[in-house]
Formats: sequence, structure tokens, C-alpha cells
Amino acid sequence: MNKKGTHVEVIISFVIFITFVVFLFVASKPAIIKQEDKTNLLDNLEYKILEKEISADVKVISVTISSVTGNCVNLGNFLEGQDIDGRVVVKNSSGDSVEAHMEGNSFSIDSKDTFFKIYYSEEFDLIADSGATCTPATPNVGLVKNNRYVLEEKVYTSLNKEYEQLKEELGVGGGEKIDFTYGIVLSNGTIIEKEHPELKSNISTSIYVRETPIEYVNKDYEIVQGYLRTTIW
Repeated sequence: MNKKGTHVEVIISFVIFITFVVFLFVASKPAIIKQEDKTNLLDNLEYKILEKEISADVKVISVTISSVTGNCVNLGNFLEGQDIDGRVVVKNSSGDSVEAHMEGNSFSIDSKDTFFKIYYSEEFDLIADSGATCTPATPNVGLVKNNRYVLEEKVYTSLNKEYEQLKEELGVGGGEKIDFTYGIVLSNGTIIEKEHPELKSNISTSIYVRETPIEYVNKDYEIVQGYLRTTIW
């Protein structure tokens, strides 16, 4: 038996194996790097969309009133005491929106209910002044939550922008050719997303799509679950 020949064959086989492994690593490395780059781009794009475009701070204040004797209640300088202004939406104990108005510097709610949630955001419209006179009442403030939520209305506003304007505002691309679209999947499964026909010719085979869970304030001022849907190529 030729032991020398056997050793040479083993060495050659080992060299071939190592060469094959190195080849696989070198061949797959660009794809791995590209995948990492796209993941980082998606992370960055998602953050900018959420923080710069479609989210806002929302303060939710729970209020109870011991008794109501009229058709509406005047809570005096309640808003000032909470360091907010008249950009509020009020919901009663059933979760239905109720009207609210200002009486000079006083805040009034047009309801006989004794429990309310008051939603405040700088993005909401100011409530109107009214000459109506309501029964004074002392509010008992309960839970107060400050969170940042996606606002459905802001999504529509953002998607109505021209693509190049939105891209510039988000600082997407830079020296690299990157295109994207985004939208949200509503709690009922409806997708709000703007198509850009001018981009279709630029779509490559390397398309990356991600859906990230979000909480958003819908058109009825309900806080519900949805998804941010982001696509880049």
C-alpha cells in the first residue's frame, strides 16, 4: 500500500474543500452585505417616517364629575391647569365623541355624562367659542397618559406630497439610488398607500417590504392597532 500517495490525496482533497468553502463565502458576502444595508435603510426610513411625518404627541386625560345638573358642564380653567389649550377632542363613558366649547377662558363639555376622556394634541383643531352657559362643575382628574401616536390624518397629508418633496424632506438616498413607498394598514385591513407610477420603471428585483406594528389615532379619534408598511428598492 502506497501511504505517501494516500497522504497526498488527503491533502489535495482538503485543499479543494477549503478552496470551495472560501469561494462560497466570497460569493455570498456581497449579498449578505446588501441585505444588511437594506435592513439599515429600512430601519432609518421607518424612523424618519414615524418621527418626521405621521406621528404626534397625544395627551389623554381621564376626568370624572360627581354630579351634573344641566345639559352641559363648565370645568373652568381646566385646560390651563393641564397646561394645554383648546385643541382637544372629548369622549364620554361610551367612547362616543361629544361636543366641547370655550366660554371665554372656561372649558365646557356639552354632555350630561359624569366620565370623560379628553384627548389633546397640537395637531387637533381648536374648539370654538360659544355663548352657551353651562353649569359649573369640579373635575376630578384620574389617569393621565402622554404617548406618541401615528395620526391617520397626518398619513393622508404626507401621502399627498409630491414624491421628490417627501424624499428630500426625509433625506432618503443621498449618494445612493434608493426609491421607496410607504403606507399604513388600518385596523380593518384597509391599506392606505400612494402609488407612484413614475417609479415603476425603476423597480428592481431586490425589493424589500416590511410591516411594523403601530398604534394610531383614527378619524374617529380612537386609538387602534395597525401596521406601517414600508417598501424600498
